[in-house]
Amino acid sequence: MYNLEQIKQTIIANGSITSSDIPDLRKIVYKDGRVSREEADFLFDLRKEILNFGNLKEWDNFFIQAICDHLLEESHDTITDDDVSWLIDKIGADKYIDHIEQELLCKLSSKVKYFPSNLKAIQEHTNIAYDLGCKILSLLCRNSKTGRSLQFGINKVGCRKNKIVV
Repeated sequence: MYNLEQIKQTIIANGSITSSDIPDLRKIVYKDGRVSREEADFLFDLRKEILNFGNLKEWDNFFIQAICDHLLEESHDTITDDDVSWLIDKIGADKYIDHIEQELLCKLSSKVKYFPSNLKAIQEHTNIAYDLGCKILSLLCRNSKTGRSLQFGINKVGCRKNKIVV
């Protein structure tokens, strides 16, 4: 059986993640019935490496579920302060929240009794920004082949790697 690093190198060498990669990842990540911090870090790192490979819904679903399982492993319905800090560092590392990270926040918020206010603020801010971005994204991309952005008040909105950047 592969280890995580071997699977990552295979995926990167192939230039794509396929539905046949997901069962291998699942076997290794859940080998002991839980998702450790090291494995969750690995999934975020792998996700960063494969962002340009295109979307695979099975990968997105696996990623979201594994991160939720990691964060809710011990408490099942609360997120610890350490986990909140870790998640904010992970999703904020590239300075924008994409639709999968939004889905992750949404799923987490639906699974916990109390959704931390700082995560809720990120979720609400990105939802507002995403709605705004969706309304103007086609205009931006249509008017700018280089992905340049337009200035709207204090928010700069543009296209970057098929993502809305605010």
